[in-house]
Amino acid sequence: MQSYSIRLSVAAIFIMLAGILLGRVVLSIGMILFIIASIFSENITRHWAVYRNHYWLWCTGLLFWLPFLTGLWSDNLSAWQRLIEIKIPLLLIPFCSFVFTKFSPGITIRVNIFFVVVIVIGCAWSLRQYAMNFSAIQEDYLKARVMATPMSNEHVRFSWAVVIACLVLAYETVKNFAAWKKTYRIIALATIAFFVFYLHVLSARTGIIGFYLIAIIQAIYFLRRKLLLFLLSLGIIFLLPILCWFLLPTFQNRLRFIWWDFQNYMRGNYVEGLSDVPRILSLKAGWQIMNEHPLGGTGFGDLNHEMFLWYNRNATYLREYERLMPSNEALVYSAGAGIFTGFIFLAVVLMPFFLKSLRKNIYWICFHLIARVIFMY
Repeated sequence: MQSYSIRLSVAAIFIMLAGILLGRVVLSIGMILFIIASIFSENITRHWAVYRNHYWLWCTGLLFWLPFLTGLWSDNLSAWQRLIEIKIPLLLIPFCSFVFTKFSPGITIRVNIFFVVVIVIGCAWSLRQYAMNFSAIQEDYLKARVMATPMSNEHVRFSWAVVIACLVLAYETVKNFAAWKKTYRIIALATIAFFVFYLHVLSARTGIIGFYLIAIIQAIYFLRRKLLLFLLSLGIIFLLPILCWFLLPTFQNRLRFIWWDFQNYMRGNYVEGLSDVPRILSLKAGWQIMNEHPLGGTGFGDLNHEMFLWYNRNATYLREYERLMPSNEALVYSAGAGIFTGFIFLAVVLMPFFLKSLRKNIYWICFHLIARVIFMY
């Protein structure tokens, strides 16, 4: 029974990863299968014992239960339900994490390689769209738009996935460098270079920030005792964006747009359809709502309504699609469930950096650091 459930768990992970290319329905099917298979991979009491004794896992569950409890004082229960449905994985996935301890090294590397292959295919498809509409897409980069990506054109999340794929491949390459044949090493390094190239062509800020963050951290970690190599790696890291500025039109146009957008904001000019001003206004709105409801928040069901009222009072010029929820996850929890809940959120998401058994792995630290930076904006 256990071997079949482990196989089904692995198959479900493959389905979830395929969902990056095939859509959210496939992703959802894979996640449901994974939860079912993982729960039955062992006696449920064993799952509970692992979950109960690993305080980071059950603390992660708080990020579901705290918004869930705000249903008691939310007037709009349908909106509350929609938000709670999104957060169900925060409750279930940690409980299913026991199954990962059953994965052999062979299974782990196959899952990692499949993930990398999926991202390579996604990047290639995206670059093909760019090549087919070369001039038009370059102009789009001056208008807050980027080239098409998988995941329903969610370029932020896809660029995040590319950074993680780069990190996973770097991990496998370092771990298996001596054991791999020369051909495998070349393929791995060439794939990492391809990911770096794609991130700069796409020029999504999430991907760019994530890449340079992990590049600098790993240079410090691996080369800190080799001064010449360390300085050389830092030189390459800092010269790379300069080189991309001259060689990649999308990268240059993206930086030009960001600077132009920033100048507009500083002058108080509003241009419809741009991304930064609505994000900044969403932070202001969330901050004010948090201060108006410091103890219990608005309730997650009513947060969207309170944001709508704030925009009506302070930013009537924004179109409906530009009226965002607070563009900071800690602020969402603080405004929706109270300041104390916001502090709990920060404590939970920062906890991995203080777990002695986990912080020894530089790739684990990089993975979580990228996520935490993204949560902030």
